[in-house]
Amino acid sequence: MRSIWIFIFLSGISKQSFATDTLKCPGGYFDSTLSMNVYDFAEVEPSYPGGFSEMVTFINQNLVYPESARNVCGSSKVFVEFVVSAEGKILNLEVVKSEGKFFMEEMETEVLRVLALMPDWIPGICNGNKVAVKYRIPVKVEID
Repeated sequence: MRSIWIFIFLSGISKQSFATDTLKCPGGYFDSTLSMNVYDFAEVEPSYPGGFSEMVTFINQNLVYPESARNVCGSSKVFVEFVVSAEGKILNLEVVKSEGKFFMEEMETEVLRVLALMPDWIPGICNGNKVAVKYRIPVKVEID
C-alpha cells in the first residue's frame, strides 16, 4: 500500500528579534505592489491560529496529490514565500524554489492552492503595533 507523507517545517531563516535602542524590527521596507510596509523580522512573529501543528493538519487535510504523480515514489519540496498582513491576511503567495524530479509544476500549483485557503493568521507585532511580515514555508511531500 502506498502512503503519502506531507511535511511542513519552518525555513532555516532565523526569525528572532534583533532589538536595538531605536528600532526593534529591522528590515522593514515599502512594498509598492502591496502598498504597505513589510518587515523581515518582528518582535512577535506571525503565527497560524492554533499553532504549527494545526497548520500541518490543515495542509495534510487539504492538499490533493496530483493525479499524474500518484504512481511515482519519491519526494518533492516547494518553498513558498508570502506576506502576513497586519490584519493576518496571506498575501503575495509565491514559489521561490522547488526541489524534486517529478511533476513539479502540478505540485507547486497545488501547494499554492492549499496555502491560499489558510485562515487568517495572527499578525506579527513590532513596537506594540500589528505589522506585515514576510514569511517562508517549505512544504515537503513524500510518496512511498
